Amino acid sequence: MFKRGLVVLVLLGAATVRADEFTWVNVNVFPDDLETSEDAWTAARAEDDDFISYRCAAEDFVLTSRTRITQIGFYSVDFEAEILGGDWYIYEVGGDGAPGALIAGGHTLPLAHEDSGIVNSNFGVVYRNTMDIDVTLEPGRYFAALRSLITLSNGGGKHSLLTTRWANHESRAYWNFDVFRDGTVGGEWVTMDVFNLQPDNEWAFYLSGETVEAPCDGGEKLKARCRERACGNYVKGILKNAIPNTNAIFRLDGGDVQTRTTNANGKAVAKWCPAGSGSHEVTVDGCDLSAGASCP
Repeated sequence: MFKRGLVVLVLLGAATVRADEFTWVNVNVFPDDLETSEDAWTAARAEDDDFISYRCAAEDFVLTSRTRITQIGFYSVDFEAEILGGDWYIYEVGGDGAPGALIAGGHTLPLAHEDSGIVNSNFGVVYRNTMDIDVTLEPGRYFAALRSLITLSNGGGKHSLLTTRWANHESRAYWNFDVFRDGTVGGEWVTMDVFNLQPDNEWAFYLSGETVEAPCDGGEKLKARCRERACGNYVKGILKNAIPNTNAIFRLDGGDVQTRTTNANGKAVAKWCPAGSGSHEVTVDGCDLSAGASCP
């Protein structure tokens, strides 16, 4: 049985290190709540000539350890449309408590749409919809935003993502009707109760992956430089002597995130092009390091 926030310790063998699997399911009682839920709502991107939709669902989650997320998904029911793929986005928490700045995302990705073996008393078969991703996040609170990519001629169909009626974390389920394919937000995030008058709705989302080490233990070095290239100013961040085979999260000027895996020698490189003129700062999450670079 899945449990919300479940962390499972797995011993991989004497020659390897201990890994912590991470599984988060935003359902209070699994699978009972999915069997009895009365609410399923359309959260989908459709760009048909006769029907356009940019509805996106968002839910907050909390990480207590540095975590590499490798799968992300949601539970849904029958939907009167052809499913072409899926979109996912991770946002920071904004000053108003709603989803804020975009951290990472992907769109038009393969979406595994599979019978979960769960049957809902109101809608029938419950489907598990999964996308493979690779993003590493530091401990903290975030928003996951998800939807299916569909063809929906004339706006037909109604039901898609399941919600369950309970209260988790610091906010209720959010909805936005203007999140474009690249994750750019054109409209306001609003809570689900604005539409369905149920104050405690939560989207039936899930995440899985593993907790991972930070790349630094005190002996590492970080350098940065800028050169002119055909693409424009080219900023390069170079991390050396870090912990081998760990995920290094590089940031340019506090944003513009790139995740790289250190090699057997503890080296990882991030590159940004084009970069603006003037001074830039490269940092690595989990490391007390920064390096400056000046571009013409």
